[in-house]
Amino acid sequence: MGEWRGCGPPVAAAVTLASALVRLVADVHSVGLVLRDFTPNNVMVQPDGRLRLVDLELAVPAGTSVWRMLTAGFAAPEILDGPAYGPAGLPGDLYALGATVLQSACGRTPVFARDRPVAGPPRLGELVARMGRDLPAVRQLAPLVLGLTHADPTARWSLQRATDFLSGVDDRPSAVDGGPSDVDSVVSTVEPLGEGGLDVLVADGLEFLVAEMAPEGRELWRAGDFGAPTDPCTVQHGAAGVLGVLTGAARVLDAAPLLACYGITLSSSADGVEVVLGVHEDPSFGALVSFGVGGVATELLGDRAYSTVPLTDVDAAELIRAPKAAPLLSGYGGAPPASLDALADVVLRLSALADDRPEVVECSLIARATPTGVHVNSARIRVGPPTARADTGPRRLRGL
Repeated sequence: MGEWRGCGPPVAAAVTLASALVRLVADVHSVGLVLRDFTPNNVMVQPDGRLRLVDLELAVPAGTSVWRMLTAGFAAPEILDGPAYGPAGLPGDLYALGATVLQSACGRTPVFARDRPVAGPPRLGELVARMGRDLPAVRQLAPLVLGLTHADPTARWSLQRATDFLSGVDDRPSAVDGGPSDVDSVVSTVEPLGEGGLDVLVADGLEFLVAEMAPEGRELWRAGDFGAPTDPCTVQHGAAGVLGVLTGAARVLDAAPLLACYGITLSSSADGVEVVLGVHEDPSFGALVSFGVGGVATELLGDRAYSTVPLTDVDAAELIRAPKAAPLLSGYGGAPPASLDALADVVLRLSALADDRPEVVECSLIARATPTGVHVNSARIRVGPPTARADTGPRRLRGL
């Protein structure tokens, strides 16, 4: 799955895997048992590629009254909204199978926040349709996934119907390759997110996390009945999982919101002298702030100055005067001098960002320095695992 993430598996591999998953569930149902909580964690792939079921302690004869057990993203609606104690039914396994097939085709667990109000259009269908636009395996398996996860338990595909569908996938022309396909009915009505659409989705998700946060409670984010007694730091029910969402959001959001937290705003200007500022993570020295005057010549000559984080006001003043092209900022050739104090202020703000946010491994600003201030025209931030920092005191490069 790690190799396929982002582009999905080849269609043939996804069909083979889905067929094996269907056979696993069929084998269990053939002896009258219900798995109750079927997820990818219950499937072990052997070296020869064959699948084996593991962790079957929840399996019971169909119809047995049991306490509800579930995994978010793989539990059918009637289980999520049903009584805490009741009979175990086969349709719940069918829904879990459909969600598992989807996860195997895209590498993502189909978990949704609870609808408010609960009544509303099913979102799994739109998720499948959107992923089907770019992932051929999801596109071809979409009817199977949606058939197994139908909201009405009595309308879900049987395992025999799933088997019959999979036996014909390889022979069915793929709309991804330009041929007709009944999969078109699943994905044809979905429009692309468009420019800025991803930012809107992430921003809405972050707004939801903030709204759901409960600082006064035992868990920072409320857990359901099943997760309430677990450790507040567990990935599935606690803050650790939310932090993973926040990290993912930081990777896709643009730089403006984070920079604004440190008083750096983006604005357009063609006046003044172009300058380039940045933050870089060095494995030996930790975070470095860089500064240079823009232009092809200075870029070719590598005319950049660097200083380790955190910077003092003296460090910032020295940094912007260090490049060989720095006289261009002081009125060289009769041009209006730039505000060096404003430049130093931006440098200090970058230093604070780098010191506070070790996950920001790279930041690049292209700005214009004018007599009245600094206009940041563009910015780029890259987030990643931070380099270990051995100390937190002031550091300075010497002899470079």
